[in-house]
Amino acid sequence: MAEERQLPTRLVSIAGEQPRVEITADLQDSDTPLRYATLSYCWGKCPFIQLTRHNLQTLNEEIPPADIPQTFTDAFVIARSFGIDYIWIDSLCILQDDEDDWLKEADRMRSVYAGSHLNIAASSATDVFEGCFVKTPHYYRDGLQVQVNAEGIPESRSFAAGSLYERSVLDSHLMTRGWAIQEKLLPPRTIHFGHTGVFWECRESLVSEFHPVEMPSVESFHSLVYYGNDEMRTDYFWRFVVKRYSAAHLTKRQDKFAALAGIARAVADTTGDEYLAGLWKRDIEFHLCWSATRPEAERKRRHSHGSDWLAPTWSWASVEGPVTHLSIGADREVDLTGDFATRFAHVYNTEMTFSGVGPFGQLSWGVLYLRCSVVLSGWLRKRDLSPEYPDEFWFDVAVTGGADDETLTTILCDEDKEELFRVRPDSLGQFRENDDDDEQMVYLVPLVEELRPPYGSPFVNTCPEGANWHLGLVLRQTGEAAGEFYRIGYFEFEADLRVSRSDPARDDVEDRKAVLQLLKQNSDATAKAVCGEVVNNPEFPGEIYAITLV
Repeated sequence: MAEERQLPTRLVSIAGEQPRVEITADLQDSDTPLRYATLSYCWGKCPFIQLTRHNLQTLNEEIPPADIPQTFTDAFVIARSFGIDYIWIDSLCILQDDEDDWLKEADRMRSVYAGSHLNIAASSATDVFEGCFVKTPHYYRDGLQVQVNAEGIPESRSFAAGSLYERSVLDSHLMTRGWAIQEKLLPPRTIHFGHTGVFWECRESLVSEFHPVEMPSVESFHSLVYYGNDEMRTDYFWRFVVKRYSAAHLTKRQDKFAALAGIARAVADTTGDEYLAGLWKRDIEFHLCWSATRPEAERKRRHSHGSDWLAPTWSWASVEGPVTHLSIGADREVDLTGDFATRFAHVYNTEMTFSGVGPFGQLSWGVLYLRCSVVLSGWLRKRDLSPEYPDEFWFDVAVTGGADDETLTTILCDEDKEELFRVRPDSLGQFRENDDDDEQMVYLVPLVEELRPPYGSPFVNTCPEGANWHLGLVLRQTGEAAGEFYRIGYFEFEADLRVSRSDPARDDVEDRKAVLQLLKQNSDATAKAVCGEVVNNPEFPGEIYAITLV
């Protein structure tokens, strides 16, 4: 694409004896396309030379050799060995004390890395002084590849652990850094230098110095050019990116969207989908089914404007730490308007405002408008899990309302098997249990129905065949406007069709309609009281309720 061929604003020239920072606008007189490398590395905590407004003129003339850290020196050597005369390094090519320059260059990160001839990754170095060449001499513990003759036919044989690439590259120290995720995916080719040796990956191949012909089977997480349009269109790809990215660390939490913007822009260009604060508009009801895998006990997440506001509560970017997507249904072709048993809700409008540059940068506000068929109210109960599932973060919700004020689970489940709505909080700091004041009532909004347990559920092994799982949001009212809620967690609920089925001749469609009807029996009074609008939609049976998520 045209954007990928756009040169960075600045590059470090390494063609002469002394490296220096050059403005690329002065380098485009030649008809030959300029080739440059990029560097992916960890800064570390110790200060080192960086480009600022104060030293810009000095570094344009020369980068003092004594000030160049070892990782930069090694990267210069590697780039020159490939015949490359220029290299892009963020700390030397972006003015570190100029916010406007930083925002402009951060927004161009996709074109910078995608347009590079080679990306050099210092995979094992924990700071900029350790360098690229850190492999232990004569290291060969993880295997090797040999050429053998089998009945006169030459063949290549690998002797290695299948986890070699994951341990050496995917689980390297560099990949714990948030910015490094897109630096890993965007370039057309990357050469990794780490303590287990050198790895090369591009669209054509993935090899290492010990496996120069073919690597053992590895997890697919190569550069974006490795993925064709079909792969990038699948939600599995984005779930995998989010899982990796959310587990990585950022020095500045405000960089959460900026450090992912390059990948998001590439996916948007490929799919034509609209990017919404780390989610995608197509099948967004499924994308909302995410869970924090390690909720923090003390941190509270703001649902309104403030200095520590980062993202709307419905976005996984609003929580610190790793998240996982639970729903698998977004990989299916589903007719939303014709199958309300598959989706219980529909996002019909959005409002986004941005403090950065464009829809892939930092937000200043984000709202979803949701029409749903069910809104349930309830109270939290601490779940006493068996030793088989030692997860202290699970809660149950006892649903109020319905016939004779019974809980919904009494209606749906076998009398010998009491199951409640199982809830996982996004942040324990927002998730107090059984407080007496009305503000602690929670509201459940079912989003989707799955035919098997969600990813990450500790109850997978107990799921009977024929059980349908309902996934949705756990909300609280903001108290600022009618029908306005903020998210505090997600829930899952098992509707065992075998239990609820009284007539063996009934099919699954009838059972799903029965489950929906039972949900709505408990929902109607609550929904009318707390929602902003009631919509009579002829496409769906019964009433549809409108709520706002912030």
